[in-house]
Amino acid sequence: MENAAEPLLSRRIDTTSISRRSSSEDESSHDGNSSSSPSQYNTRFQKLLIRAQNVNILISVCMLVGMGTIMGSILPKDDKIPSALVQYVSSMIGYTYFLCWSISFYPQVVMNHLRKSTVGLSSDFSVLNVVGFGCYAIYTCSFFFSHEIQNEYQDRFNNQVNSVQSNDVAFAIHALILSSVQFLQILHYNETFTWNMLALGTRLFVLVAAVLCLIFGILVATGQRFQWLDFLYVLSFIKLNITIVKYIPQVILNYQRKSTIGWNVYNVLLDFAGGLLSLVQLIMDAVAMDDFSAITGNFIKFGLGLASMLFDVIFIVQHYVFYPGARHESHRIVTSLSNEEV
Repeated sequence: MENAAEPLLSRRIDTTSISRRSSSEDESSHDGNSSSSPSQYNTRFQKLLIRAQNVNILISVCMLVGMGTIMGSILPKDDKIPSALVQYVSSMIGYTYFLCWSISFYPQVVMNHLRKSTVGLSSDFSVLNVVGFGCYAIYTCSFFFSHEIQNEYQDRFNNQVNSVQSNDVAFAIHALILSSVQFLQILHYNETFTWNMLALGTRLFVLVAAVLCLIFGILVATGQRFQWLDFLYVLSFIKLNITIVKYIPQVILNYQRKSTIGWNVYNVLLDFAGGLLSLVQLIMDAVAMDDFSAITGNFIKFGLGLASMLFDVIFIVQHYVFYPGARHESHRIVTSLSNEEV
């Protein structure tokens, strides 16, 4: 995630500040004056908008859980888990986390298309996302589909099976596709984009990652002590580091601005839910199989969920605790919305 959608997302509505203002205006409306002023009509509009927003959030949550349950019921399950009930529950949780993490990609792509511009979208973030999810897609697909990798894993972890499931593969491939679409939008809408426009740190990181992959690939291909399983762990290491690094600029930006205006807190909440469900599924599978090497052997999934939740907590605290004053601007935004076609 990145501070990439400021022009559109700055129109988010802070229901708390609006509710307080609405309550005060309601009290003043009962002083015996029966005439309806423009401000009263505006207050009613705000109330309706707040209720509609709350209903939409509740409906969205129900739809996510419902769709995750349906997908988990009908799509392939992890037959390595001994209990059929745990297979179903794990699959449902897995596809719900897949939906939570996946949905947050679409607003940026749609906004870029509608605006015919990628101004405000970080090129560095987009490049790192493509590299990171490319690594993760190769990692999950290899663990899930390659018998050679599965055999190497069993040899290393005392005949235990890896914990990568179909929803992990689905998320990795989907994330790679959407990240690539975002980067292609940058190339399409910004014809002056060049490699040198990226930050020096981004260019060095991508270069080091490529060299690391090349060296390990050669060592594995020539049979020099390493297996393809080790190569996949290198890819997972790259992805985990990208996940940690890409969040830091947004934390710093919020701190410097003393504001979270333009930062989509709903995407943060979805990301937190996805990370939490991802960890729940991983731990549940490990307990069901009585094998905690399912966590250590698939540490990338554990690390991604943990890193996402850690930074999401920081963002939530920044938004709701440290910089709440900036959110009062939402009253002006809501008022202007009453005269706009959305």
